[in-house]
Amino acid sequence: MLNVKFALFTVLLLMSNACTDDTPSDNTSIDSLTDNDLETLQFLLEEEKMARDVYSLLGDEFGIQIFKNISNSEQKHMDFILETMNAYNIDPIYSIDAGEFINTEIQNLYNTLTNNGMNSPVDALIVGATIEDLDIYDLDQNIASIINETLIQLYAKLKCGSENHMRAFAENLQNHQSNYSPQYISQSQYNDILSGGHQHCGSL
Repeated sequence: MLNVKFALFTVLLLMSNACTDDTPSDNTSIDSLTDNDLETLQFLLEEEKMARDVYSLLGDEFGIQIFKNISNSEQKHMDFILETMNAYNIDPIYSIDAGEFINTEIQNLYNTLTNNGMNSPVDALIVGATIEDLDIYDLDQNIASIINETLIQLYAKLKCGSENHMRAFAENLQNHQSNYSPQYISQSQYNDILSGGHQHCGSL
């Protein structure tokens, strides 16, 4: 996972420790969140925001409907993460401005991807597939590294949504006589995703 500055997590920890009197509605104690849980939530919030912002920009540039649809879906992903953070009394730390991020590595990734995607519609679709590729990889890593069931269920739903997005981008690339080669997940995992049909991901 990309690193987030230590000071950011110190703030998050202080916020969470200050609110232990309020128990989330699912009766999960705030004390059950580890440093890694806090880091993961904050990172994924900005990663989903990056996807939303990239898709919004590319959708406006090329008028391709898939970007508008998936940008709206990424906003729902953000909302679910924010709801989870709220349930644990964690104040999210992120910029509300489009294209601006606290995490400098995510900021650099946003800059690179938007620059690449503006070259052509095919490049834009490849950028979309790249983002979903990275999302799925990160979610797999996070699911394997945590024990909190609430977070595991949330990340599984987010992964399900990202797999649907990946299939949609791959189909659009085929319509443009192009394809995508995975950069983060394995080729076999990518093939398995494409061979599956659209999945219902809970309320996502």
